[in-house]
Amino acid sequence: REITLAQRLVPLPRRAPPLGMDRFLKKSPGGAAATPPSQSSGPGNKRVLASSDSDEVPSSKKRTPSALSSGQPSQSRVQPALTHDAPAVPMAALGEQARQVSDLGFLRDKRDAQGRREGDPNFDPTTMLVKLAKGEKLTPAMEQYWNIKKDHADMVIFFKMGKFYELFEEDALLGHRELDLAFMGKEAPHCGFPEAALPKYAEKLVALGHKVGVVEQMETPAQLEERNKKRKEAGQRVDKAVRREICSVLTQGTAPPQGAQAKYVLFVCEDLPSKTLGVCFVDVATGCVSLGQCPEEDGCQKLRTLVAQLQPAEAILDGESTSREARALLQQAVASTAVLGDGRYGGAVFARKALDEGGYFGGGAAGGAGGGAAGEWPAALQAAAALSPPVAFGAFGGCLRYLQRTLLDKQLLPRAEFAQWFPTDGEGGGGAATLVVDGKTLQNLEVFANSTDGGTKGTLFAAIDRTCTPFGKRELRRWVCAPPQRVEDVVERQDAVAALLAAPDAAETLRKALHKLPDLERLLARVHSFSVDQASNAATHYTDVSKARLLEFLKALAGLAALDAAVEAVQPHVPGLSGSSPRLGGLLSREADAGFPPVDATLAPFREAFDWEAARKAGRVVPKERANDEYDAARRRLLEVDAGLQQELSRWRRELRDSSIELWTPSVANGQTTEPFQLAVAEKTLQKQGTPEEFAQQMSSKKGTKRFWTAELRELAGEHLEAKAAEEAALAAAAKQLFARFSAQYAIWRNAVSCAAELDCLLSLARASSAAGMCRPAFVAEAEPFLHIKQGVNLCVQSALSDGQCIPNDIRMGPAPDGAGGGGEGDAARFLLVTGPNMGGKSTVLRQACLTVLMAHLGCWVAAEACSLSPVDRIFTRVGANDAIMAGLSTFRVELEETSLILKHATARSLVILDELGRGTATFDGMAIAHGTLRHLALETRCRCLFATHYHALSREFERANPHVALFHMACAVNEGSRAVTFLYRFQPGACNRSHGIHVAKLAGLAPPVLEEAAAASQALEDEVEERRLLESLRQVLRARGDAA
Repeated sequence: REITLAQRLVPLPRRAPPLGMDRFLKKSPGGAAATPPSQSSGPGNKRVLASSDSDEVPSSKKRTPSALSSGQPSQSRVQPALTHDAPAVPMAALGEQARQVSDLGFLRDKRDAQGRREGDPNFDPTTMLVKLAKGEKLTPAMEQYWNIKKDHADMVIFFKMGKFYELFEEDALLGHRELDLAFMGKEAPHCGFPEAALPKYAEKLVALGHKVGVVEQMETPAQLEERNKKRKEAGQRVDKAVRREICSVLTQGTAPPQGAQAKYVLFVCEDLPSKTLGVCFVDVATGCVSLGQCPEEDGCQKLRTLVAQLQPAEAILDGESTSREARALLQQAVASTAVLGDGRYGGAVFARKALDEGGYFGGGAAGGAGGGAAGEWPAALQAAAALSPPVAFGAFGGCLRYLQRTLLDKQLLPRAEFAQWFPTDGEGGGGAATLVVDGKTLQNLEVFANSTDGGTKGTLFAAIDRTCTPFGKRELRRWVCAPPQRVEDVVERQDAVAALLAAPDAAETLRKALHKLPDLERLLARVHSFSVDQASNAATHYTDVSKARLLEFLKALAGLAALDAAVEAVQPHVPGLSGSSPRLGGLLSREADAGFPPVDATLAPFREAFDWEAARKAGRVVPKERANDEYDAARRRLLEVDAGLQQELSRWRRELRDSSIELWTPSVANGQTTEPFQLAVAEKTLQKQGTPEEFAQQMSSKKGTKRFWTAELRELAGEHLEAKAAEEAALAAAAKQLFARFSAQYAIWRNAVSCAAELDCLLSLARASSAAGMCRPAFVAEAEPFLHIKQGVNLCVQSALSDGQCIPNDIRMGPAPDGAGGGGEGDAARFLLVTGPNMGGKSTVLRQACLTVLMAHLGCWVAAEACSLSPVDRIFTRVGANDAIMAGLSTFRVELEETSLILKHATARSLVILDELGRGTATFDGMAIAHGTLRHLALETRCRCLFATHYHALSREFERANPHVALFHMACAVNEGSRAVTFLYRFQPGACNRSHGIHVAKLAGLAPPVLEEAAAASQALEDEVEERRLLESLRQVLRARGDAA
């Protein structure tokens, strides 16, 4: 191994003591603290005690981060590392109980910035009071740490020191407990990890619900030295630590998402006097911001539906305005929910002031100051600000403050896609144009998550999702949450699906191309962030961050080019597709100002600027000749210096008559040496030719070779470093200019991705519709409400079965329109009263009707031999038994609240399913409530409804044929002797007078004695009830005869 001459002369420096230990260590006679004994960093691991001023550590060793270094170390001198095997109990094994925070006064008596202790109701957990007592001192680096920590007390701070991120005090205790990081030193909690491990540890803490603030170094020690020179010349005090800033904040909502599903942060505030709900939700990964407000009803139904649709990763509530019900709902539904009071939420006043001063739009769109008048705001913001009360604008204020605190406002808002939000289950806006599928319906129909384990197996979305891209999957999810209600919109989508089914070659070409695309929607947002003036883009890194960014940029360019090529490849099919589906033709058209945007023409300048493949291999953008004047000038200067170095090398080869002489440059970890181009000469040559006077400065050596700098080489090396730095600066500037130019065309890229997402969704529906047993549903706009399904199956059940075999059934509700056939039993009745045995399949048939309607409105084919229907405005479901203990609601109360919602909002155009209403209370009370609900929906609302019940007395009222209610049951075969029951899963006309619960109990394995006793009791109760019924009927007959007489 090679050691420079300077290293031989310089003793190995002592390792700096860990944080807080300098106050406990004995002082040496010279005043320096004695070095503490080394500690192992883990069982069986080797710990390298490297000098805090060393930047070169062998790659096979693990360097322990220094606790008190003021910046990354100088790399001009390499110190041999001392390696110690872990002998006994490692520090990590001592456990957190062996550690306590330092005895600094402000840590022992924690207060917020206003001096309030944790028990105070107005305590602000985001700040802390950092005030040193007499005699307490901090190192310069720790002063920086606490200056940052005091304003971000609710975050775990990863503090950059050289090549490591380090944690201190309470954060170190957390890091030791949750991340299994070994403590460093003996006293004050302190641990750390290498720079490359940041994503791993940050992701783990965020997944556990913590916020992470990442503090970076904004300059190198060399830059600090240069800055201090200027400060000295100006008579200013020099800084003893490199400049550091918090550059990124990672939370549940801002951490890089895993998987294709969108990750939303939801902001909620309310105006309680007017019962108005205001929401704003943002997808940080794509830059989509939606906001709106609406009247809210008791039970927070609109908020509940929105939460079910979004499944937000994080929710922020205005603690001064939100209701108790809204808080309970979000705290139960969203794991990371924060209630901000004491003015910390933001609000409408804050939003208006921040927008006026922030320069996010208009002239300040690049992130500079000034600009941002209300007339330059996006339309959605202007509309929200004009409302009274401005509750949606207040929710956006919470969003804006959150984005400011997470350092994303300048990056996200100027390029954000703003949209107005309308509740899908409300009046006007989205509610008028879409089929309303509220939160309960999404849950009860298992649209996105099953009720077994919360996974996707057996869900409707899993059955129809055949998307090829992550952004297509997210768009399809939005489609499912809000299918079109108007017949013309549904037919437009059906025509597109039919056109793709009729053109399989074009569909397959598009499908193959889409499969190869990256997540362009998120890539566009990330590449845009590279061009924004923000601290994270100016931070100093040892890992090659610029290369990673370039690869993402190249991936976005290649993805857009591939998308454009796919659209070009199907152009021969476009005329035929346009004839069948104008909408599909419009998505693929190349006409100006319509259809697919001109991606290829917009990419042309980027192809001319640099070689994409060469940049991928080199890991950097190298502008083509004459494409960048600054780079061309720097490159010419570097070539001139390199030519001078070669001339100097040739000179010494001639003079010493040795062609093996070479210019040697030390190899360092980050490639940034300050002593390059040392003249390496063999000792034999020097012995033979003599050592020239110019070789007075020996730089380093190895066995048989000595290395020198001459005055000329020293000067040329300095010029080379300057020219190289200028070239690197020019390359960095060129890359940033490319990012900015790319971001300037953001609207075109976004439009292309939007077209691709819609194409992906249509291809997915076409693939799902091509399966066997699917048919195109026929909508009849101007007709009495009806739903006719012939030989239909529950698609979710069918997809979950291993053999896919499912017994089909007919469902006919409402009169058949002219020309649509009909005449069967139940055709005139919209209300079907369903009875049958337990486990007979009633719930499956009820859900089948809803899923079929949902798929039909989505534009997809449905699992049936034939299907026709009039449009549905809303699907209501009341199934299953659920309580809400945290809200103080019993199972029966939840049932009644859901039923109340149906009775209030169902119309004649709605589809309702109710499964076993009234079972959560006494039999007669439950039957009475079920009876009243049945009559109201059947006779007053007159909606399409399937009402499943085990109250057989309800069916007797409608045994006679009537136009409002028809009786149906799930058929089964019963052996009374053996009490064996065979479920036929056939949906047939007529009532079933028994539920056969005893037979199902036998299937469940109840003991025979229990079954015998239960059967006897059941028969006795049935006989008694039947006797009473007959007596009552006899009384009615006698009373009628008496009245007639």
